[in-house]
Amino acid sequence: VVSLRRLGKFFGSERIVLKGGRMRLYFVQNPSSAFYESRAFGQLISYATISVARCRLAEKDGRRTMLFFDVHSVREAVELLQNIQRVKP
Repeated sequence: VVSLRRLGKFFGSERIVLKGGRMRLYFVQNPSSAFYESRAFGQLISYATISVARCRLAEKDGRRTMLFFDVHSVREAVELLQNIQRVKP
């Protein structure tokens, strides 16, 4: 769980929820945050464009999230985020 939290923080996530085979990252609420200009956010966007069936970006009531499908354990979540770290933005 510690590794997942650390990776979540790297990716600008204020909260991570694993439930029902899905993982949702809740990003910082401030749209002017430096995070949205960061390499980490670029990696998430790049991953989202090449893995359309695996994840979805969303914004609801000013809250930005990224939903990943087919994530059934903390270990799978950590591996997924580690793979995203390797993506070139």
